[in-house]
Amino acid sequence: MRWILAQGMAALVAMMVVGAGAAQARSVALVIGNSAYRHAPRLDNPYNDANDVAAALTRLGFKVTRLYDADRDAMLEALEKFQAEAARSEIALVFYAGHGIGVDGRSWLVPVDAVLARQQAVALEAISLAQVLAAAGEASRLRLVVLDACRDDPFTRRMRKIHGSRRISRGLARIEPVGDTLVWYAAKDGSTASDGTGKRNSPFSAALLKHIERPGLEIGLLFREIAGEVRDATKGEQIPFSYGSLSRDRFFFRPAAVGAPADDVAAFAAAAALKAPAARAAALEAFIARYPGSLLRASAELALATARRAAAATAAASPAASPAATAPAPVSSGDARADWIKVRRSVDPAALASYRARWPKARFAKLAAARFARLVGATTDLDALGRLRARFPAESAVLTTRIAALLRAELDKAIAARTVAALEAFRRRRPGSPLDAEARAAIAALEKDLAAAQRELRRLGLFDGEPDGIWGEASTTALKKFEAARKLPVDGRVSAKDLAALKVVRVLPRFLADLEKFTECAACPEMVAIPAGSFLMGSPKTELKRYEYEGPQRRVVIKRFAIGMYEITFEQWDRCAAEGYCRSNPKPSDQGWGRGKRPVINVSWEDITGAGGFLDWMNSKVAGSPYRLPSEAEWEYAARAGTVGPFSFKGKISADKANYDADYSYAGSPKGVFRRKTLPVGSFAANPWGLYDVHGNVWEWVQDCWHGSYRGAPADGAAWMAADKGDCSHSILRGGSWGSIALGLRSALRHRNLRAIRNGGYGFRVARTIIPR
Repeated sequence: MRWILAQGMAALVAMMVVGAGAAQARSVALVIGNSAYRHAPRLDNPYNDANDVAAALTRLGFKVTRLYDADRDAMLEALEKFQAEAARSEIALVFYAGHGIGVDGRSWLVPVDAVLARQQAVALEAISLAQVLAAAGEASRLRLVVLDACRDDPFTRRMRKIHGSRRISRGLARIEPVGDTLVWYAAKDGSTASDGTGKRNSPFSAALLKHIERPGLEIGLLFREIAGEVRDATKGEQIPFSYGSLSRDRFFFRPAAVGAPADDVAAFAAAAALKAPAARAAALEAFIARYPGSLLRASAELALATARRAAAATAAASPAASPAATAPAPVSSGDARADWIKVRRSVDPAALASYRARWPKARFAKLAAARFARLVGATTDLDALGRLRARFPAESAVLTTRIAALLRAELDKAIAARTVAALEAFRRRRPGSPLDAEARAAIAALEKDLAAAQRELRRLGLFDGEPDGIWGEASTTALKKFEAARKLPVDGRVSAKDLAALKVVRVLPRFLADLEKFTECAACPEMVAIPAGSFLMGSPKTELKRYEYEGPQRRVVIKRFAIGMYEITFEQWDRCAAEGYCRSNPKPSDQGWGRGKRPVINVSWEDITGAGGFLDWMNSKVAGSPYRLPSEAEWEYAARAGTVGPFSFKGKISADKANYDADYSYAGSPKGVFRRKTLPVGSFAANPWGLYDVHGNVWEWVQDCWHGSYRGAPADGAAWMAADKGDCSHSILRGGSWGSIALGLRSALRHRNLRAIRNGGYGFRVARTIIPR
């Protein structure tokens, strides 16, 4: 009878979860966190809220797009792309944390660049909730917009000071979405929400994160749980509200797992089948406590109420039981012996547990207990052990100990795997496990390690994604390259040894021989490894408007070295000065053009190479003294990047390829704009080896002394520093500048000046020695 009831419950559950799992459907999410407002005080938690919600949705199977501190253009672009993704999906979810505002009965999300000095600016500077709903509205099954956005903002107060006819509310405005669409507000329309200052998350996001991954929590109950948490956390001052409605289908972000560790369907069937009302009530109470997220919880609560009423009626109608009436029935030794003979060699723990339940004081009960314990100790089927525990409460101690040991071994194996997927799989298999909190903590710790590894791999140029702790194929490939180079076990999984090696790689220059690009420290420039090879240095006699000192051409052999991807910027020079270096020229003039990412100008060769100069600052951050200026041969080899013409790019030079005086043509090149100032580094396409601005923007100092020709120059690419027939009061600059005409930007052109000269067209990039393996 119990088996039949269990099968019926299983069928009921199967009908209830049809179409209920977000992870099985194609699900997409757009998560936006705006904290760093430019015209309002910074909000503490939206970045944390968005980051944590994005991680939770990723674990739930969503394809997540993240957007942080977004201006209006970035938000509109993200919504446009998300609308296309939602159209190909069943479920679309948008989460927004940041400022929100209600104007004329419409709700608006506030980008970080919004000023909102007047009411009429709202439509031009903010994003309407209608636009968000439209972006999610293409999903075929469920659209959900979650707005932790009604924080008490300065924009409302600012606009209220200006006369206007528009109605402005303190929070978001009421909305009535249609179809299978829900909009969740962190606070009811017209009210404000807390940012959760002093805590990692706002009260609303904290409650959302606490419950969204709970197995078997239907979306309506999920919101009620969140709303209750927020009311309790804010002492009733903040009341979340849900707008919209769904069809009859029930929806679960994470459906309840049936059958692990003990089948909740079977457990409910066993409890409901007990005849004694008091026993049935006790069993149902235990079921609800053990399976709080079960799909059968509502049925269990209804059955519990019925059992309690029946138990109370039975107790009222029955006389008090006498000691004689409750005494155990006498044991028949003959029956007990016969039953023992039947089960003593059984390998089924249930047979031995049944014997002990029937004959608890029989002579052979202890033998049955010992054999039961041995069989349980050899069992590795957690589901079977869970069913035994539900069926035979008297054996709970032995079974619980074995279950705990198996759960521990299973979790330890998942932890040792060093993947979030393994730990999440453990949590899915064992919902409600006493080790669930430990598994969650292990996931959090692992994601922290994964993010740390991604940051280090990104610093080394092996990984160009976000250090978000989400370990995908790109992260695995990058780590495998690192492991192979460091002769560590190559498995692409972050181990303690991997982390330790990643953190010290900046002081292991031999490792750089294996990298194509890298950055050795937070302040260090991005470097590109230049392959070893040889080239013809200088210009051929046939090159238009060449100079005699560009020859004679000769073959030069270059060892592998590294050179800056970009020219050194004002940002880097200013940091050098702030840390007590660059003392001879701590504040070079930017000529009113701006600093930051523009190339530093007005610096001399001596400012760069002298005591306490830029190179000394660079080498204070790494082992040895590997950073230097490139030699003239290295510079030309890297700038040409395997090309042989006047310039490293294809076709004729033009103003859309470099920053120079394009009022003048070269070899039939088109004339163009003369910008008359520097541009931020990287404003044009890189050369074939990934170097930016080798033509134009600023002249670049190199190491060599000036020699009037290449006769007698080193053939190994070394800097030509000897004063023999040379002038070491002068050094060489290469590449041309913003003020040069086109012929001055040729790969072979050489320019010289006194080492102490500072000029608005003079800058530099650094090189680095790479020790071969």
